Amino acid sequence: MESRATCRRASVLLALLLSGSLLTTTSEAAPATSAVDQVVSLVAGSASITTVSRAVLSALPSASADFSGRKYPAKLPAEALTACLTATACVYGKTTSKRVVVLYGDSHALMWLPALVPIASTLGVKLVLLWEGMCPPGRLSVYGPSFGLPASCDTNRPKMISVIVGLHPALVILSESTQTNQAPSNTPFTVEQWRRGLVTSIQQIRSAGTKVAILEDIPAFNQAVPRCLAANLTSVAKCRITYPNLQRPGLVAAEIAAASDTKSTFVPTHQFFCASAKCFPIIGSMITYVDDNHVSFTYAKYLSAVMLEELSPLLAN
Repeated sequence: MESRATCRRASVLLALLLSGSLLTTTSEAAPATSAVDQVVSLVAGSASITTVSRAVLSALPSASADFSGRKYPAKLPAEALTACLTATACVYGKTTSKRVVVLYGDSHALMWLPALVPIASTLGVKLVLLWEGMCPPGRLSVYGPSFGLPASCDTNRPKMISVIVGLHPALVILSESTQTNQAPSNTPFTVEQWRRGLVTSIQQIRSAGTKVAILEDIPAFNQAVPRCLAANLTSVAKCRITYPNLQRPGLVAAEIAAASDTKSTFVPTHQFFCASAKCFPIIGSMITYVDDNHVSFTYAKYLSAVMLEELSPLLAN
């Protein structure tokens, strides 16, 4: 185990050095080596934050707009602000590379672009984003309380899966929201329903040489993080949630089971937001979420080195 971890950390450092620069944000330097350990340590230290700092206060007015979909206007066509349905609509990294990585899912796939685009550039792969808002990658008909039954999900999912199969990607990364959608009967999905839907899609996606990774769905807060912080400048703890959040539990168990059933890789992410059974709205001096269930551009970009450490072994061969 020690030698494997050492190799992974060495590969991260080498990739970052080859990229020519280490990722930074205005508030925190992204970790270079031992990325997971460094981020986990920063998360744990954020338990002591009780008051909004000057840096966070200055970021609050624009925090609700700090989302990846608004940060790639030059690369996302207007229609791609709600969906990317083709192999050419949303392409990043080394766009001429024959080695392809697909990021597939709903808006929880879109939100990871700031973490994954730098990785694609560093590793010299083409990153293709396929996503549609409120439409999970699993074969599931969904009902959203705010918009009813989106028929486009069931229509476009097979098309996107066909695109994936045609690309012959080295890796497909699935990312999804498991808390917001309901079954068509307007009742919560069961773990078994969600697992079965994911397994079906993964089996359709998989072809010879294609690996699949499922990014753990992130914990959902009980209200929009920027709004909560603005109302609790000297009592940040009021904006924390427990982990797991029993009010909005999600279906991570289904993701774990689906990964096991299909021999895919499950990539935990909760440790980058939570420690000691608490999830924090501020980590370091960064606001973690843009609303109640999407990672901010700033924090996702900070996590790029962590994602490199987690995903680069899947692209080693």
